[in-house]
Amino acid sequence: MPSVVKILPQNRACRAAVVSYRSRMAATSTYLAEEALALPPAQRAELAKLLTDSLADDGRSDDEIRAMLRARLDALKSGKDAGLSFEEVFGEPA
Repeated sequence: MPSVVKILPQNRACRAAVVSYRSRMAATSTYLAEEALALPPAQRAELAKLLTDSLADDGRSDDEIRAMLRARLDALKSGKDAGLSFEEVFGEPA
C-alpha cells in the first residue's frame, strides 16, 4: 500500500474530517480521502464537483436503465449499431 499522506498542521479542519471519516469508513476509503485532501485546492474542487454530480438522480429507475442497456447490447450484437472503434474511444490506434 502506498505511503499515507501527512496532513499539514494548518489543515486542522481537514485532519478532523479525516479522523471522523476514519471512524466510519474502510481503510481503502480512508486512503482515498487522505489522497483527495492532499490535492491542490483546484483539483479538490474539481473532484468534489465530480462526486457531487455523481449523486444526481437522472429520474430513471434501475429497471429502465437495465432495459436501455439490454437494448443497446442487442443493437450491438445484431449489427444495427456498429459501436465505436478503439481509436474513437481512446483517441489512438489499437
